[in-house]
Amino acid sequence: MKIFQWQFAHPRYWSSWLGLLLMRLSVYLPPRVQLWAGNHMAVLMRPFMDKRKQIAARNIELCFPELSADQRQDLLDNTMQTMGMMTIETALSWWASDKRLEARVRYEGLEHLEQALAKGKGV
Repeated sequence: MKIFQWQFAHPRYWSSWLGLLLMRLSVYLPPRVQLWAGNHMAVLMRPFMDKRKQIAARNIELCFPELSADQRQDLLDNTMQTMGMMTIETALSWWASDKRLEARVRYEGLEHLEQALAKGKGV
């Protein structure tokens, strides 16, 4: 299997390549800047996410008919903001060093995992 296919060098993919580059670079930012960037990415992406935002708004409307229009809008805004943070976290999971990830992870209940493994149970 080829690692790179030249069809992806076409200009229509350039925005995707730019996005991947920015994601890659975000890994090297300090955690506070990553948090800020993730939380504000929705504002930057808004012009490019109109169709997705419409879909999310419709899904929220169908799933939560009991919410007022303002509550649904708040939920939509929070969802879009969460997507921005998810982008930063995805970049970290793909490209951050083990050392950098370990500094940001806290384990709770690790003893349950160890007990299950000791009993030969799959987890």
